[in-house]
Amino acid sequence: MFLFLNILNSSIIISAHVLFILFGYKNRNEIKYSKLFFFIGIINVISFLILLGFSVYIQMSDISLLFELFSLYLRVSFFLSFTVMLLTFGICFIIIGLMNMVKFGMYLLISGIVITISYILLFFALLRINISPLQTNFYFFGGYYLVFSELIAFIFILAQGIKIKEKLLELNGLLLILARIISIILLGSLHTVLN
Repeated sequence: MFLFLNILNSSIIISAHVLFILFGYKNRNEIKYSKLFFFIGIINVISFLILLGFSVYIQMSDISLLFELFSLYLRVSFFLSFTVMLLTFGICFIIIGLMNMVKFGMYLLISGIVITISYILLFFALLRINISPLQTNFYFFGGYYLVFSELIAFIFILAQGIKIKEKLLELNGLLLILARIISIILLGSLHTVLN
């Protein structure tokens, strides 16, 4: 079940990022800094493929290595996701939102601000807490916190698509929201199994 949900979630996320690339290409003459949509799409597809491959490898590994590999996976996925999301959905969306606010409104800007503030707050929390490799509860708390923050940000992406009547952005927002709902289910099932 976990493997299926993980592959489904990753497939949805990859599809959403391909839509970002298509949206950026389609609107390259209308949106300032539209090339950032290419950057967002490509960087996120690569990072999710890395995490998906690592996840599948862990599930096919020897049971004696499972806890060590899973602990490593939590740390790698947490910090890779942290860096990629802060850069792409945070900073890039703030730039795109600021440069296109008059034409499109503030939805992408708000989405970028929500992601940036959420990730920066969690980063400072990480600096203040000494986490041992066996202490996975903090990673689950951080995961839930980020998933819910991203859910709010992705609702703003959907709202932006609805506002400008752009089907690619609407579908992108819906796919990202669906992916975050699946992420909540995955986090809940993992947390239950490990505790």
